[in-house]
Amino acid sequence: MGTNTEVAMAKRKKRDEPQTTGQQLRSLIKSARDIMRKDKGLNGDLDRLPLLTWIMFLKFLDDMERMREDEAALSGKSYRPLIDDPYRWRDWAAEEGGITGPELLAFINQDEAVGPDGKRRAGLFAYLRGLESPTGKGREEVVANVFRGVANRMESGYLLRDVINKGKPGRAAVVVPNGTLFGDGVCARIKEELLKSYNLHTVVRLPNGVFSPYTLIPTNLLFFDRSGPTREIWYYEIPLPEGRKNYTKTKPMQYEEFADCVAWWSKRKQNDQAWKIKAADLLKYDEDGRLISCNLDLKNPNSAEALEHRPPEELVGEIIEKEQRILEIMQEIQTELGEKNR
Repeated sequence: MGTNTEVAMAKRKKRDEPQTTGQQLRSLIKSARDIMRKDKGLNGDLDRLPLLTWIMFLKFLDDMERMREDEAALSGKSYRPLIDDPYRWRDWAAEEGGITGPELLAFINQDEAVGPDGKRRAGLFAYLRGLESPTGKGREEVVANVFRGVANRMESGYLLRDVINKGKPGRAAVVVPNGTLFGDGVCARIKEELLKSYNLHTVVRLPNGVFSPYTLIPTNLLFFDRSGPTREIWYYEIPLPEGRKNYTKTKPMQYEEFADCVAWWSKRKQNDQAWKIKAADLLKYDEDGRLISCNLDLKNPNSAEALEHRPPEELVGEIIEKEQRILEIMQEIQTELGEKNR
């Protein structure tokens, strides 16, 4: 049996480990059910689970909408939102201090009510049930059909707000070409907004020709969430397999080639394929505070190509630093051997 100290350390280590998506979801559901048990309008899980389902549906739907909006913006395309303001999750539910109490219940339940923007309009469920697409066969009809069979049974708008506040920050990933990473103008302003409004924590640089024959343009995977603004970005470059110069339609990239990246993901260290940079170093402004550029197209500093373009004095300094470290290690070994021989 371990000592009390060992047990405590083991518990602390387990507590400090990041939760998986499944663990986060289970924790969210448990916390929400504990709150819902206090509401007099709900009678057991038969009432609680449908309520939790429509809340999570709207949260995840808005996460998907945000991802589609970002993809369209990065590609320079327009996007028609599925749900209008102020009925999106971000408009009435995302802020913890948002609409609550009787006003929240009225906005959700009634055919007409005062919305979170202070204007009288259709209630949330009434609006969602009335969604229609131009073709009559779009995503709007799917959402409308879902909410035609939904009712909110919670009697306390304050407890309902507590349940809504349990929502976790969303996560997303987009595929973008290299041009998006170094583009200026509107593209730079979009990237500035991305870094300031989201946590762009990882950029995975894919090998050339991943989407061949449709395009030979190098592409990247951008991973971000809503945990806060970006402070630092990890880059991971997946190299082409030895002996390959490109991918083709008949010889595409294989899932197994992501193995090293997947193994690195949860235990991040800088190596020949991975490096990180501070987000503040990417945003360049002029004297008047106007954005000049936001270049995310950073080459692997450990690659042969990068070494060729580095200043000679920088290369010499790095070589001297490494040689000094080698000498220190050799001296440590020499000291260790000398003590053993005494």
